[in-house]
Amino acid sequence: MVFKTPTTASFPPYQVEVPVTISSGGTASNIIDTNGMVIAAVRMPAAWTAATLGIESGATATTAAMQPVYKQGEATATLYTEAATTSGIFPISAYATWGGRYTRLISGHTTTSVAQGGDRVITVVLRYF
Repeated sequence: MVFKTPTTASFPPYQVEVPVTISSGGTASNIIDTNGMVIAAVRMPAAWTAATLGIESGATATTAAMQPVYKQGEATATLYTEAATTSGIFPISAYATWGGRYTRLISGHTTTSVAQGGDRVITVVLRYF
C-alpha cells in the first residue's frame, strides 16, 4: 500500500498566523477565534511599551465572556503571563489557551494592565495540539 500525502485542500493547515491589535492607549487585543487550535507563540512588534503579555479566554467572542488564564500547577492562583519584548518570537504553553475557543492578549495582565503607547500589531501563531 502506498501512502499518499494529503493535499492542503483535504487536510487543514497545521499552523495559522493571525494578527491582533492592541490599540494606542489600550490594554487588550481584539478577540480571536482559535477554532480548536492553541497559541504556540507570539511574534512581537518592533515597538512595545514595556509590559508582560497576559492571556484571557472565553466560550464566546464577547468582552464580558473573557476570563483571565492562570498558571497550571501553582500553589496559589497566579495569572499566566509571558515576558515580552520588541521584535521577538515568544513561545506560549499550549495549556494556557485550552480554556476557551476565543482568546485575546492583554498588555500586562488583568490586575496590572499597561496601556500601549501606539497601535501594536502582534502575530499570534496557532497550531493544533
